[in-house]
Amino acid sequence: DISDVYAVVTVSGEANSQVGGLIGGVEGGSINRSATTGTVTAPGINEVGGLVGSLRGGAVNNSYSSASVTGNDQVGGLVGNGQSGTTVDDSYASGRVTGESKLGGLLGLNNSDTAGSYWMDTNTTDSATSETASGDTNGIETGAKSGGNFTLADAQGDSATGTLTALDFDSIWKTTDGFPALQTTPRPPQAVVVDEDGGGDY
Repeated sequence: DISDVYAVVTVSGEANSQVGGLIGGVEGGSINRSATTGTVTAPGINEVGGLVGSLRGGAVNNSYSSASVTGNDQVGGLVGNGQSGTTVDDSYASGRVTGESKLGGLLGLNNSDTAGSYWMDTNTTDSATSETASGDTNGIETGAKSGGNFTLADAQGDSATGTLTALDFDSIWKTTDGFPALQTTPRPPQAVVVDEDGGGDY
């Protein structure tokens, strides 16, 4: 398992598939309380995510990505391809997502069990949405604040505690001037540059 990692990344992918800001492919493992920011650039590549390219039989918990993500097919702000039998819980993504097909602010292709997770659409509209932001970067669906939509401002600063109610602000998350951050990171952020010539699994 991977826990408590914060990475500022510049990832350039040239593999056939599976490129992620933190890891290309996860099979049966979990990523907990981890985050990425920066850029993940893999034009022409499938299964590309701000945090994980492909999630198979694994889990992402209490994690986020603000990385800008570029790929071809199955491109997500957090996870490119969330396959059946996986879970994505209490997490969010806020980066720009671009590609050719199966694009999602949170997950590009979503067959996973996703709960309490959010997509902050900082690119196309002034709104945020929970859980359902997969498969179409322009497809803002209904948010979850008092039965209606909420704006990006509602998800930032102290307002986030009343909006992103799935996140545990007592022991895991904290408010900032912008979107929430994790309370603990093992060390100050360090820049990581990856030129990925081949996909891999964790």
